[in-house]
Amino acid sequence: MVAIASWWLAGLAMRPIYDSYRQIQQFTADAAHELRTPLAATGATVESGLLMPQIEEQEMREILRTLHRQNQRLTTLVSDLLMLARLDTQPVTKQQEICCLNDIISDLIEEFEAMAIAAGISLECSLQVNQPLNIVGNSDQLYRLVSNLIINAMNYTPKSGRVKLFLNRNDDYAVIKVQDTGVGIAPHEQKRIFDRFYRVSNDRSRSTGGSGLGLAIAQAIVRTNQVWLSFNQLSL
Repeated sequence: MVAIASWWLAGLAMRPIYDSYRQIQQFTADAAHELRTPLAATGATVESGLLMPQIEEQEMREILRTLHRQNQRLTTLVSDLLMLARLDTQPVTKQQEICCLNDIISDLIEEFEAMAIAAGISLECSLQVNQPLNIVGNSDQLYRLVSNLIINAMNYTPKSGRVKLFLNRNDDYAVIKVQDTGVGIAPHEQKRIFDRFYRVSNDRSRSTGGSGLGLAIAQAIVRTNQVWLSFNQLSL
């Protein structure tokens, strides 16, 4: 009886390790697949160019533009993977400072305004505070957190749609909301939107050009900065 109980307790103690190992295996397999895709596309583009007996300047420029896009995607993916690896080994950020959320939101609106105009999207902001709202955290990581939420919203908002940022205060908490008029997410897929490499079906697909890591990075930043992140499907 004692031996059985010991075996059962040992199994319970090892379960988190097994789960972590399976997650690492899955992440490694997913990362290899995601890296293989842009590398294969780049190789195919180069081979296609080499097979041409003669290349006009316009054709050469088009090939170079394609290679540039593929390189950008690969660079973004590698950068995101490295950031996730850093965040995974950093339980709580040590580089904390006083961060003005008003300034962060204003800078983000300025950064993404041109992209929104090019995409035919209205990027709006509502600062519902009467004075600067300061918190303690890592300003670079908080900037990246909200940036990823904006990018995700813009990626899945159709032309003539809207993306709006809200900043307000709820008692002792600062609240940032990013809302959009995008395609929405089915209820059964909402619980997985923060999983690494997870892309939901239908309109939210690889064609948007994301690495599939944006919301996973946002969730990792949340853990290291002791803030909260949630998803609600509401009309803007």
